Amino acid sequence: MIREIVRPTDHQLTIQLPREYINQQIEYIIFPLQSNPKPSEQPTTSLDAVGGILHPYAAPEKIEQEASAWAEHVMEKYGR
Repeated sequence: MIREIVRPTDHQLTIQLPREYINQQIEYIIFPLQSNPKPSEQPTTSLDAVGGILHPYAAPEKIEQEASAWAEHVMEKYGR
């Protein structure tokens, strides 16, 4: 995959493709990036910001199993 952010100064853009892309079907997408997004539009990465959004789907009877669920799954799947 190639990803590059450029600031064109003309109506043309030349893209150098790796050899392994020659004679293959490829897709390219061009869209403008926002240079200064408004504070409300900036993505939030804080877990506090998303906390609770899955609460309606919680199964209260399984909450006690959460701490050991991963380890139990690995034991069940791989027997280790």
